[in-house]
Amino acid sequence: MIVKKKIFRTFTAVLASAIILSGEVVNVCATNTSTKSGTVSSSMTDKQLSSLSMLNYITVLSQEINASSNSKIYLDNAYSDIVNNINPNAVDEDTMAEIKQLLNTIYAYQSIETKRERLEYMYEQNQANAIQKAIPNPLSILNVVQSGDPVKAVVSVVYMAVDAKTSYTSYLSEVDNKYLEDGWALDDEAAGNIHESRKDAFSYMVEMCQKNGLNGNLALNEKSVKDFVSWENNPNTTRRIEYFEQYQKTYQGYGKYWLVLAESYYELGDYEKCIDAIDKYESMHIDIFRKDHDYAKALAIALDAADEVYSSSEYVIHANHYLTEMLNNSEMEDWDIKYLAAQAYMDLYTKTSDEDYLKKAYDLAKQNVNYLIDEQQKKNKEYLADVKKIEEKKTDSKARKKEIKSYNNWLEEERKVELPPIYQPLVVNCELLFGLAGKIELPETEKKKIDKMLHSGDEPLFLVSPLENLYWFNNTSEQKEVDVSFDGKAIEIPAEYLSLGTTIQVSVSDNGSETIYDDWKLSKVERETKGDISSFVASYSSKDIKKQKYTDGMIVKITVTPSAESTYSVSEYKFEAHVNKKLKVIDDVTFTMVK
Repeated sequence: MIVKKKIFRTFTAVLASAIILSGEVVNVCATNTSTKSGTVSSSMTDKQLSSLSMLNYITVLSQEINASSNSKIYLDNAYSDIVNNINPNAVDEDTMAEIKQLLNTIYAYQSIETKRERLEYMYEQNQANAIQKAIPNPLSILNVVQSGDPVKAVVSVVYMAVDAKTSYTSYLSEVDNKYLEDGWALDDEAAGNIHESRKDAFSYMVEMCQKNGLNGNLALNEKSVKDFVSWENNPNTTRRIEYFEQYQKTYQGYGKYWLVLAESYYELGDYEKCIDAIDKYESMHIDIFRKDHDYAKALAIALDAADEVYSSSEYVIHANHYLTEMLNNSEMEDWDIKYLAAQAYMDLYTKTSDEDYLKKAYDLAKQNVNYLIDEQQKKNKEYLADVKKIEEKKTDSKARKKEIKSYNNWLEEERKVELPPIYQPLVVNCELLFGLAGKIELPETEKKKIDKMLHSGDEPLFLVSPLENLYWFNNTSEQKEVDVSFDGKAIEIPAEYLSLGTTIQVSVSDNGSETIYDDWKLSKVERETKGDISSFVASYSSKDIKKQKYTDGMIVKITVTPSAESTYSVSEYKFEAHVNKKLKVIDDVTFTMVK
């Protein structure tokens, strides 16, 4: 999976090197912490800190899983984060053994891989769609007069909840939604095993604390952990801040505490305190992960807060620091973080007139495009190929077999009306890339490079023809005539000119009056030749138009409107009715396309 790690990453990861939390009992260890300044100083050895930090991570993660209603998608997040982002230098052998035990437990109850990939795809589609709605023009930040703040808009996308169904459902088709509901939560047996794993982990933690003589001056008990998770998710920001400020001495050695505070202050518009909380977090020098993903996310709000607090010259200094740290702690697949950084660099250009910032924004857009191409190509291959079902294994549980059966049924239902895929993150970044290319006057060599990057070989980047024709610097291909047919009751359109979310409207003109039919539904997609998109035809039907009576010379206009997130234009096709009257039988009505 191209964007394998980003979606299924635990945004609630523990980033502290200061606390150990219990799963069931009141007892834990923590580093020495200055209660006056809020900064963490430790006399512990590196080995102690590493063990303590990793134990904190696993323990709080278990608590977060429970707080997330035991959703499978949260387990997927946790598993990916543990496997892919733990710094091997930050954990000893005993701790790794415990991590493996928890991983084995989580693995048994993850969603089937293909479902995780589908959910991941939906999540990213929603992210990209949200950006397009908030920033229709990706270069709007360069305008002297602009409505809204592009950086602020992208911040909300970066913070889109990964384990909330609302982050998926706005993109779902009816078939998708039914499948998503099936198997979202863990069954009772799975939830029970996760709970037992927490107890095992706690016993191990107590043993490690005693064996290593870890300092317990700032110990957190089970109640403190539950309270933190509860207040972190409290929707009343004012109350959340009140609680965390009141219990600063309890949580100040816990890295995520400062990030939650920063986010909360930002929500209320207290930008100075937001920046101060980020400063406190930075002073802890947390390094238990290869990349500090939560820190990178938090720097998105720090950027916006700094713009509110500092003068233009001061902001430039802080923004450069934040952007450097943000990019250093992001992965290749973090296209949303890089997109935000590109917007911020364009903002720095408006403040300084330094064209190097435009080039940095362009480079980030190009990196994103180069990375995201693979996912579009993968979706193309899946669409053109036969439906690939999952086969059950003898060792699969009843619940897993049920989920596989549901998934296979969903695949068959989707294929009947499936239109060519458009990977929206790629589209969003192509828009930014080509927009910036016009601002920095690319040399011809770079333009040719981009064309080759996007359109290598004989296969199109986008199976949707109007979209494929958009992103070129030098497109020499000839435009094809669109073979649309209309028989008075149904419409047939080549599938390569359609995509998910396309709507059809038909207007019938008769002696100055006009009748509109907008109840058209996609009934099927016929695939005449396997693997040849040009042979795929989509059929639309309307109940209302069946009552329409046609007269000779009547004009019918068909309007094909892509989804609101599409970057290509509306298409119109006109037909003229020809009526051949017959005695005592129904008139013979035919239609010919007119220009």
